[in-house]
Amino acid sequence: MVEARLAEACADGHVVDLRGGGHPEAVQEWLTARNHMRGFGGVVGRFTYKFSLTDTVLAENFDGLAYVARTTCSTPMPEIADVAAGRRNRVR
Repeated sequence: MVEARLAEACADGHVVDLRGGGHPEAVQEWLTARNHMRGFGGVVGRFTYKFSLTDTVLAENFDGLAYVARTTCSTPMPEIADVAAGRRNRVR
């Protein structure tokens, strides 16, 4: 699994540039092999995301990889929430 290998390589968040090459042989073999990664779009099911996998060859399908070690729930900005609720902030 791609995310597990990225976490194993470096537990902190990091980015891997796939455009330039120059990776160690073992890393290059991994990047050109078929790997499993989570395959979901903008809406992720809370319990089903663990079962949504897709095959990919990272070096062929991506310019880079970003690993985010920890995330939190998003919080709408108050102004955006007001507009979404139909209330517009008026400048006085």
